[in-house]
Amino acid sequence: MRRHLIVTAVLVTAITAGLWLVTKGTSTGLYLSVAELERSRPSGEVRLGGRVLSSSKQGETLRLVVGDESGSADVTLTLEYSGTQRVTFGPGVTVIVRGSLRDDGVFVVSEFVTKVPRKTGSPVRSAGSSEST
Repeated sequence: MRRHLIVTAVLVTAITAGLWLVTKGTSTGLYLSVAELERSRPSGEVRLGGRVLSSSKQGETLRLVVGDESGSADVTLTLEYSGTQRVTFGPGVTVIVRGSLRDDGVFVVSEFVTKVPRKTGSPVRSAGSSEST
């Protein structure tokens, strides 16, 4: 009986440590920072968080230059989003996006999310939705 308890305790510890190591590699475990994306250059769709440094719009295409959430411009990334925007993404706004990195280094956004400041906190809202997520 005691041996089973020891084996169970070891397994629980190993699983907990494994989960911690998986989420430790990113700033929040939920999305990559600009610097982390530049270092890892992942293929496929990922979530990215950063602070808008500048923005421009040509037709239906929104182009943003983002840096890390600290506001640092040491590492920047250009984001492109085509479609309807219900929220303004100006300088200083912290955004979280889902998308993929093209070969030319531009991050193509498929889902745009921004932190909308409120007195009660900073809930995250989808650019195409009025509901908090």
